[in-house]
Amino acid sequence: MRIALGGVTSSMGTEILAGLSELSQPHGGAEQLHLRLLTRHPEALPALAEGYEVASGNYSDSAAMEQSLRDCDVFLLAPAVRDPQRVELHRNAIRAAREAGVQHIVYLSFLGAKEDTLLGYGKDHLATEEELRHSGMDFTIIRAAFLMDYLVQLRDERGIICGPKGTGTCPFIAQRDVSDTVVGVLIDIAAGGGGGHSGKTYILTGPEDLTVADAVSALNRGIGEARYSYRGLTREEAMQLLQKQRPNTHRELIEQATETFAAVEAGELSVTSKDLRKLLGYDGLTVEQWAKFVLQSN
Repeated sequence: MRIALGGVTSSMGTEILAGLSELSQPHGGAEQLHLRLLTRHPEALPALAEGYEVASGNYSDSAAMEQSLRDCDVFLLAPAVRDPQRVELHRNAIRAAREAGVQHIVYLSFLGAKEDTLLGYGKDHLATEEELRHSGMDFTIIRAAFLMDYLVQLRDERGIICGPKGTGTCPFIAQRDVSDTVVGVLIDIAAGGGGGHSGKTYILTGPEDLTVADAVSALNRGIGEARYSYRGLTREEAMQLLQKQRPNTHRELIEQATETFAAVEAGELSVTSKDLRKLLGYDGLTVEQWAKFVLQSN
């Protein structure tokens, strides 16, 4: 069984690779499980990638993608970022997988994947999901909520975390819970018969539905000090602030962040799911628990 992993240079991709590394070649795992790492930037691969097959992960090059996916049984499709042509890139990757003979695609989607949404990238995720449903291949869709890891990255040099005004809530989830879920699903699929995941859409959320202000308070409780504070902004204020604070950040990412502000404020992401318990056997880390485990020592 050969699994092609997309997105391996991201922090999420690195965690997924780490979770699979002990079970796969060349790191002493089962002979029947092999990984092929797909990337546009091989120089950015983590040290853990040493010894694995590496191939092109350029979704815009259909021929190269088809070659990269040859002899692969399963493809982890990580979403493209920083590109207004995201849906077309995903279509290219899915078509290349079909032509290459891939049997099963696992797609990392987002909780806000729907037509009636303020999230432009939510519509992109939905379009990709529909492409998968009509692809003729087995598929599994994993919709993850907003990562609490990313919430901390929104802080400025004074520890102020900006978020949407109002009382809109979000079920923040730890990245490690998402990556652990993906690893488990891939291992199940590799065992044969789709692992019971074929045609399934899983909703991954944390156990709490919190406002950003409450999430920031939970971070402080977890680390045992008032390291962070919260500032509520409108979408327009957030756009102006992020452009000023992060002049080198791609505009697409800033737009995604401000779209998320608007969606949270409108209550679009206010939902919790038990799918994480079904897949991992527990409800996931709370924001306070995550801060205690990850941030307290930093």
